[in-house]
Amino acid sequence: MKQNLKEEIERNIELMNVKLNEDILDKISSLAKSAYDKLVDTIDNFFDDEDDDVKKDTNVDSKESGIENKVNSVDSEVKKGSSKNFSQSSDIPNDFNGMTELVIDVFEGGYYNPDWHRKSAMGDSGETMFGIDRKHGSYLERTPEGSEFWKLVDDNKAEFDKSDGKLKTWGHGYDGGNLKDRLLKLVSKMMEKAFERNMDNNFDSETKKIILSDKGLKFNFYYATWNGSGYFRDFASKIKTAIKNGVTSPMELREIAIDARRKSKVGRSAGKMASLLDV
Repeated sequence: MKQNLKEEIERNIELMNVKLNEDILDKISSLAKSAYDKLVDTIDNFFDDEDDDVKKDTNVDSKESGIENKVNSVDSEVKKGSSKNFSQSSDIPNDFNGMTELVIDVFEGGYYNPDWHRKSAMGDSGETMFGIDRKHGSYLERTPEGSEFWKLVDDNKAEFDKSDGKLKTWGHGYDGGNLKDRLLKLVSKMMEKAFERNMDNNFDSETKKIILSDKGLKFNFYYATWNGSGYFRDFASKIKTAIKNGVTSPMELREIAIDARRKSKVGRSAGKMASLLDV
C-alpha cells in the first residue's frame, strides 16, 4: 500500500514537472517571438528612417577609420528624400539618365565608405556610390565607365587640409557635389549596358517588347539590375511564367513583379516600387 502510494506520488510529481517544463517552454517561446517581432519592426523602421532622413556632415573618429588625424566629412549635406516628387508611373522617365536619377533619389542614395561610416548599419556593403557597390559589384569597375567612375571618386573623396592638418572626406550620403552630374552619367552608361545584357540573357524578343513597352515594368527591371543578376533572373522567371500562362496586361504583370520583389531578400524596396508603379 505504502509502495503504491509512493509510486503514485512520484508519477504525479513527474507529470507536474513535465507540465511545468512545457509551460516554461511555451512562455519562453512566446517571449522570444515577441522579442523577434519587435526587433524586425525596429530594423524596418530604422531602414525607413535611413531612406528618408537627411545625411548631414559625418565626423569619423580616427580610431574607427584607422587614420591618425581626426577625420571630418565635407559638404555632406544632401536633400531629404527624393529630389523629385515621383509618385506614380506617369512620372517615371523612359530614358536611362532619368531612370538612373530616379533609382538614386528613391532607393540608393549617395556615398558610403565602410572605413569611415561604420555606424551606418550598411552590413556587408563595400564602398558604395549611387548604389554601385565596389565590393559586390566589382565586375562593373572593370568596364570603361566603371573604371572612370571609381577613379573620379578616388581622386576626390578625401584630401588633407594643409591649414589644420586634417583629412577632409566625403560624408555618408554625399551626392558628389560638383561631380554629381559626371558621376550620374557614368552610372547611367554602365547600368544601361548591364540592363540590356540582363534583358538579353533572360527574355526572348517578344517578352522584351512587352516589358520595354511599359515604363513601369521597364523601370522595375532596370532597378533589378542594381539588385543583381540573380535577383533579375528570379524576377524575370515570374514574369515569363505569367506571360506563358496568358497574362499580358501591363498592370497585372506589374502586380506580379511587385509580388516577386516583396517575397525576395530585397523586399524592403517593394513598397516604394509599388507606389511608383501604381500597384
